Amino acid sequence: IFVTDTKNIILRCNHTVVDRLNTKIADVIGKPLSEVLGKDYLEIQETGRTEFTWLQRLYDVFIHSVQVEGAEPQNLVILQDITERKQAESALYVERSLLRQLIDNIPDRVYVKDTEGRKTLSNKADMQASGANTMEEVIGKTDFDIYPSELAEKYWADDKFILDIQSPVVNRESLRLDEYGNSVWMMTTKVPIKDSQENIVGFIGIGRDITRQKMNEMELKRQKQFYETLISNSPVAIVVLDNDEKISSCNPAFESLFGYESHKIIGVSLDTLITTDETRAEAVEYTQQVMNKPVHAISKRRRKDGSMVDVEIFGVPVIVGEEKIGALAIYHNISEIVRAQLEAEQANRSKTEFIPNMRH
Repeated sequence: IFVTDTKNIILRCNHTVVDRLNTKIADVIGKPLSEVLGKDYLEIQETGRTEFTWLQRLYDVFIHSVQVEGAEPQNLVILQDITERKQAESALYVERSLLRQLIDNIPDRVYVKDTEGRKTLSNKADMQASGANTMEEVIGKTDFDIYPSELAEKYWADDKFILDIQSPVVNRESLRLDEYGNSVWMMTTKVPIKDSQENIVGFIGIGRDITRQKMNEMELKRQKQFYETLISNSPVAIVVLDNDEKISSCNPAFESLFGYESHKIIGVSLDTLITTDETRAEAVEYTQQVMNKPVHAISKRRRKDGSMVDVEIFGVPVIVGEEKIGALAIYHNISEIVRAQLEAEQANRSKTEFIPNMRH
C-alpha cells in the first residue's frame, strides 16, 4: 500500500512494501511512485491497464483518490499480488482446453444435463446427433425443445429414472432415433453428479452408436441360425469334433443313423463310439488325418445296437480366423447301394455260370 500526493510522490507505505524491496521506509518515502514500481507502472498510467509486473511478480493495481477537508488531495495505491491466481487460471484454461478438445474429437456423444433435463454441456458428436448446427441450439435446451414430444417423453422418463435412483447405469443398449429419424442402436452410460452436500445436481451421459456392431451381430446370428437349420435338417449324418477329437455336436440324422441321443454323447470320443475292434485302427487314422486335411473313404461303422452300416465318409478340418477349432465329419448311409451292387454282382456271377452250362 502506498499513499502519494497529487504528483505521485510517496508519502507513506506499509511494511509489506519495505519487505518486498528489502530496504528501509526512509529509502522509499519521498521518491516518485514510478521510480519504485518501474516502467511497467508508467505504462499503466498511460494505457489504463490494471495489471503490471513488479519484481517478477504480477500485481493488480487499485488507485483511489482521497479527499479530506482542510488537507491536500492524496492517492491511495493498493497492489494485490495475483501471480498464483493467474498461474492457476492459466493452468485451468489449458486443462479445460485439452478437455474440450478431447470430448469434441471422440465419436461418442458426451453431454451433461441438470435436474430439469437441460443440457449444460454437449460435445460435437452430441450436437450433430441432435440435429443442431451450433451449440446455442443445444445448451440450455431440453429434449422437448429438440425432439418430437413422444420421443422427448420417452427420453425424459429415461433421464428421470437416473435422477430418481441416484445410481449409474452402465453400457445399457437401446434402440433410438437419430437426427434424420432413422433407428439406431445406442450403448449408453449415465452417471449422477453430486454437489459437496451429496445432492444430485444432474448427470453426465455418454452414448456410443453401436448400430453397425448390432447389425453385424444380427447378421452373424442369422447366418448361424441358417447353418444350424441346414445341418439340423440335413438327411446325412453330421458330427463335429473338437481339437481333442471329442464330439461337440451332432445332428438328428446322426442320432437316427447310429442310435445315440446327442446330449448323451457330447464329450465322448467318436472312434470309441461307432467302431469295432476290426475298424477302430482305420477310424483313428482317419480322425487324425481330418484334423489337418480332408478325408474321403468308404467303410463300415457300428450302430448302438451293434449292427453294422455301410457309410461313405467325408471329413474336413474346421478353421475359423486361421485358428483350427476341430473337424467336421459326414456319414452317408450307402447300405442300399452296397446291397444293390452285391446283388448285381451275384446276378452277373449266376449269369456267367448259367451260359456255359446251357451250351454244354
